[in-house]
Order: sequence, then C-alpha cells, then structure tokens
Amino acid sequence: MEAFGTRGIAELLNDRLRLLTGGRRTALPRHQTLAAMIDWSYGALPSVEQEVLRRLAVFSGVFDREAAAAVAFGAEASEDDVPGLLARLVAKSLVAVDAQGKAARYRLLDTTRAFVLKKLQESGELDLSARRLASFLRDALGNSQAEVETLSSDDWLFKYGTHINDVRFVLEWAYSESGDPETGLAVTVAAVPLWYQLSLVDECLTSVQRALLGIHPGERRDTHAREIMQLYRALGLSQAFKVGFAPQAPAAFAKALEIAEALDDLEAQAEAVWGLWVAQVGMGEYRASLESADRFMSLARNGLDQFIADRMLSMTLFCMGDLRGARRHADLMLSHDVATDLPPGGAVRFRFGQSVSARIQPAQLLWMQGFPDEAVRAADTAVAAARASGHAISLCEALARWSCPILVHVGDLTAADEAITELLDLAKLNGLGPWEVFGRCWKAALLIQRGLPERGVPLLRNGLAELRQVKLFNLYIVRFVGLLAEGHASLGEYTEARALVETAIASSQEKNELWYITELYRLKGDVLSGCGEPPDLVERCYLQSMEMAGRQDALSLELRAAMSLTRSARQRGDNRGAREFLANVYFRFTEGFETADLKSARAMLAEMS
Repeated sequence: MEAFGTRGIAELLNDRLRLLTGGRRTALPRHQTLAAMIDWSYGALPSVEQEVLRRLAVFSGVFDREAAAAVAFGAEASEDDVPGLLARLVAKSLVAVDAQGKAARYRLLDTTRAFVLKKLQESGELDLSARRLASFLRDALGNSQAEVETLSSDDWLFKYGTHINDVRFVLEWAYSESGDPETGLAVTVAAVPLWYQLSLVDECLTSVQRALLGIHPGERRDTHAREIMQLYRALGLSQAFKVGFAPQAPAAFAKALEIAEALDDLEAQAEAVWGLWVAQVGMGEYRASLESADRFMSLARNGLDQFIADRMLSMTLFCMGDLRGARRHADLMLSHDVATDLPPGGAVRFRFGQSVSARIQPAQLLWMQGFPDEAVRAADTAVAAARASGHAISLCEALARWSCPILVHVGDLTAADEAITELLDLAKLNGLGPWEVFGRCWKAALLIQRGLPERGVPLLRNGLAELRQVKLFNLYIVRFVGLLAEGHASLGEYTEARALVETAIASSQEKNELWYITELYRLKGDVLSGCGEPPDLVERCYLQSMEMAGRQDALSLELRAAMSLTRSARQRGDNRGAREFLANVYFRFTEGFETADLKSARAMLAEMS
C-alpha cells in the first residue's frame, strides 16, 4: 500500500508474483522470495507431477476431477493417472481442495497458478492445454440450456456457473496471436446460455461480436452456418437488452432466420422468429409482432412451443388493446405444464426461464379487468418465482413490468417503493442498464403519486428521455407519459399536460398501441377540466374512456373514468346522475375493495347517498 497505493495494486494484480516479490528490501526474506519458494516446491516434484500441475494452470477458477483428467494428461500421465496425481498435489499443498459441497472442487492459489502458467508457456504446452480445455467446455456446456428449466437455480449454477472464468481464459487465448478463432467460435456458441443465466449481457454481446468478426467470407463461413446462425440469435437478444443497440436487434434475428430457412431447420426458425418478436414488441412494432407470433404458432410442434406461442399472442394482443384476446391466450398459456412439455434434449429458444415469464404476464391483465387482489397475488408469485430462479434479468422483468405498476395502481405505495428500490439495486449490481432506467422512471412516478410533483416531474422527464434511447420498453413509455401529464397538471401546468396527452393519444392510435388509450382519454378530460374547458367537452372524454374500457373489458379503467365523470357531474350539481354512473361500475367488482381506487369510489358513493 505504501509503495503503490490501491490503484497501483489493482493494476499489478495481473502479475501477482512480481507484485509480491517487489516489496521493500527491509521485508522478511520469505516475502522477498515468494517466487523462489514456489520454484523450489515445483522443482522438488517428480516430472509427472510437474506436467500435471503445469496443465492445471489453464483453469482460472475451480475445477473437478473430470475436468482435470480431460485437460492435464500428457506423455507421462494418462487420463486415468490424473486423479491420483491430483491427490498428491493436494497433499503437497500445491492444489487447494474444497470437499464440503456435493462433489470435491479444486483450484490453484493465484500465486501458484501465475507461476505454473508461466512454466506452461515456456514448455510450449499452452496451446495444447487451451484446446483441451475448450473441448471440455464444449462438452460440459452442451446441455446447459436444456437444463435451465429442469434444474433448480442452485443446482444449475453449481453445475455450470463455475465455468465462466475458464470460458474467458479460452476466448482470450483463442483470439490471441497464437490462438485459434475457430475454437473461439465453438466456445462462444456453447457459452451463450451461461452468459444469459448469469445475466452477463454486455459480456455476451462483446464475445459474440468478436466471434462474428473472426469469421471470414467464403467457404469457412459456409462451413460454420449453424454456429453463425446461433451467434446471430445471441447477438439479437444481447442487442435487445443493451442501451442504444435495440434497433439493430431485428436485423440480427432476421439474419438468423434466413440461415435457419436455408438449413431447413424448423426449430431454429422458431427460435429466430421468437427473437424477432421480442425485438418488435420492445420497439413498439405491434402489427409486425402479431405476424411473428402467428408465424411462431404455425411452427409449433409440441406443447412447449404452443405454450410460448400463446404467451407471444397474449402479449401482443394486450399491447394492441385486445384484452379479451390477451386473457384467452394467457389462460391457454397457463394450461400448459411447462415441466412435462419439455421436449427430449430441451429447447434452446429461451434465454431466460419461460415459466417465470408465464407467471408475470397475467398480473397486468387481472388488474385492468377488475381483479386487483388477484393481480397483486400474481405479481407476488411472479417475483417469488423469479427470485428463486436466481436469474437477474427475470427478476428485473417481474419487478419492472408488473410488480411496480400493479403496486402503484392499487395504491400500495410503500410496497411499490420497496419493489422499485430492489429493481434499481439489482439492475445496478448486474450492469443491466435498461432496467436501471426503467427503475428511475418508476421512482419518479412514485414521487408524483405521493404528491411530490415538483420533484417527480423533472426526474420523470429525464427518465423518459433515457427510456426512449433504450428502445426495449416502448410499450411502457405511454404509461409514463400519462403519469408525467398528471404531474404537470398537479403543478398547474395544464398546457404542458395537454400537449403530452394529445400527442400520446395520436401516437397510440397510429401504432395501434391501444392498451392504455382509455386512461389517456380520462387524463385528457382531467386536463381539459383544469384548463377551464366546458363541462360537455370534458365529460365527452370521460364517456369515451368508459366506452373504450367497456369494449376492452377493462373494469378497473372504467372505474377510474367513472370517478372522473362523477366529480365533473357533481360540480355542475347533478348528484343523482353522478351517483348512478359510479354505482353502475362499482357494484360490478367482486374483490379488491381495500385497494385505493375502490376505497375512493366507495367514499364518493357514501358522500352522495
């Protein structure tokens, strides 16, 4: 610390031996001569143990007996000999062992590894050992995606998660001067599920781009068509979840689909179509996403495929304001047993758990259709399932898309605050920029809902600007625009509020994004009322909102419009008509009577009785 400072030490950590032998001349001899000590220990080993220890240096983290046998055998030691030699190295404290888990795991101390890795390079064995490690990783990761749904999160991570450092080592070697880009291509393809289950989206994007750049046009590209197709799918999804890259995602999926069609691979076509649908929904291209969902349904060959197709159709129809159709496909989706419908060998079209996503989707529908208590339970179940999965992207999805809005809508602002805080912390910890932006928008919206528009409005305005750059969450921009308009209206800034609402209505109609349009018309009535417009013009907006909500089967939104209409009617002295409007909607509810909107409606009815 005195010699280098913290930043200097951080820079020197890649050369641990130099760092630990370059201390002060007044240091104890054992601190000055660490390299000499390890060299002496290494020199005292029989040549066969030296050979095994050198080759174990390619493991960046922990490894098991099978991995050691696959990589460390050589001229003097066969694969069968390696376990016994490994035990000798453990006994001599040159290899550390952890025997407390489900199976023994081994590792080299960093200083020991740095020394023997140099010996491996000097012996000319690095390329051979790296190729063996790459071959082992391709085999070891072969079933990783298929087992995402069938293993628990802990079991999956125990089996596959520890390979991440070895993947990084192999790829660094593969794209070095002495490496082999073809091996790098194969390992990159094998590692895609690992990156996604660990939510390492940035690392996946960088690695996939590097692999694609390493493939030259011509015969070699044709030879690796299947691998290239898989890379384009991974590229598309990485871009979809990366700030500023989303507009590039459809092109990547389209390229993957083109290759899949040339290969006449129906399963690969389905996965590419699914990815294209993800990008289209995220970017607000709903008509195109409906075509993709229908195409996926035509490619469905088993129960799992139909499950996914129903989920796709439910989501797209929801976006387009067809809540009845969305609920029908959501119910069909939930009727499938995902665990038993998994085909032999698993499906690779998922990059995060579909069973978690299935629990998320119905929550919003339930609230809008007048089942707020059921919606809260569905959102809680989705969050619990996502948390149990250990998958950061799935948990961000559950919190950002459903838990936060449901809790805000039902008026449980304390729980909403907790969910938003968890979302922000999780997104920041895992480097998931789009979800961090989403979380900041919800934080600002919550301030507005809590009666602090002077703080919430500027934050939400900035958050919306960022969200538009993300491109992944176009569907939710309209909701935040509505909340921003509410904030401006609370501040008496009706001109700004009116411009926001009218622009949002026009945009929703143009894109056929009609899921929120009933609320926009209700907000327009509120804003026009604040502007001092005639009551008939104001109430026309409320009636239009109620009519649309009725057609959509959106009882909760119909109640909100009815409450706004009731307030307007009372202001012009029509108490009887006002109560009739509200009562006709309120008494159609069968649950959720302690949520914010229903409590307000009940209080209004009591005042007019």
